[in-house]
Amino acid sequence: MAAIKGYAEIVQELLAHGDIDVNFQDEEGETVLFAAVREGNEVAFWKLTAYSGINPHLRNKKGETLLMTAILAKQQSAEILQWLLDQCDVNLQDNEGETAL
Repeated sequence: MAAIKGYAEIVQELLAHGDIDVNFQDEEGETVLFAAVREGNEVAFWKLTAYSGINPHLRNKKGETLLMTAILAKQQSAEILQWLLDQCDVNLQDNEGETAL
């Protein structure tokens, strides 16, 4: 919720505890990193990606990647998109056979 609401400092405090599963997937298969990307919350995104153990390669239940989510986001960040392009396979297909391209 903190990443969705834009509370980057709360995200930082939660990460500092070290006993949370940053890769936990909700009922839609999305993680807190998906929320930060979708909301265009750059501060939360960078705090999360700096955290050891974060997995940027997870997919949601629709088979969408973080890169796909970033492309469809209301608020896009060129820096986030570039990081995801460097990290993710642009040719991966979602459940509908669509790619990020």
